[in-house]
Amino acid sequence: MVLFSASIYILVWRRPNKRNLIISVALFVFTTADVFLDYSLTILSPNIISNSFLEGGAYAPCPGADLAARAKEGITYDLLNLISDGTYAINFVLADGLLVGVLRLHLPRR
Repeated sequence: MVLFSASIYILVWRRPNKRNLIISVALFVFTTADVFLDYSLTILSPNIISNSFLEGGAYAPCPGADLAARAKEGITYDLLNLISDGTYAINFVLADGLLVGVLRLHLPRR
């Protein structure tokens, strides 16, 4: 939060740059969404972790586990994981684009 606030201050008051400001805000929003989704994945899927045992590198349900609740939880986990992966990919594209833009400005052309 401190780093984001400092970058916004610099991009608005010291060295105004609208493109970098928009990219910084978008990076902050998508990073916050990714962290929120990762925590949601942990909170919303305790049944898969608690009612399972590891067998041959895969989680298997314990005998007597509620398979319907486990399936519903698995679908929710997969959906949130898909969204989280999308926000993660968008973050990388934005950050790489920002890096390439800065390098193009500061490196001499040959």
